[in-house]
Amino acid sequence: MNNPSSPVKLQGGCACGDVRYECMAEPVLSLNCHCSACQRYTGTAYASVRIVPSAAFRFVRGELRYHTSTSNAGHTVSRGFCPNCGSQVHGRIAEKPEVVLIAAGTLDDASVYPPSIDVFTSRAQPWDVMNPGLAKFEEGIPAGGPSTQTAE
Repeated sequence: MNNPSSPVKLQGGCACGDVRYECMAEPVLSLNCHCSACQRYTGTAYASVRIVPSAAFRFVRGELRYHTSTSNAGHTVSRGFCPNCGSQVHGRIAEKPEVVLIAAGTLDDASVYPPSIDVFTSRAQPWDVMNPGLAKFEEGIPAGGPSTQTAE
């Protein structure tokens, strides 16, 4: 699908189409977060997130309404929702301005970058059946990035 000689272009938006974005870089990491904050914000068992470089991301239409809270990892996270349909589209971590979070379900083609890890599995619901092929981390992403099949 992507030509290696040209920039990757991810596109997506909210459910109603009022908010649209594009990213000219591949995700740094694709993950499922099972923390209690993500469970509450998504209204389900986990958030499937694509982390991309902030310099390569931009909104092409609309504006989001943000809600800021402290994550289970202690970070200040601002989650952006479409003010019309309520879709969670985007996130920012104050302590990591070099990246932004894209809700995987908002991508026009969410199948392109499947998740590679599960994080905060210690907070997963007992009925949440996780993919056994993904690396698991009981808490957040370990320092230095994911490199093992077990949590540090």
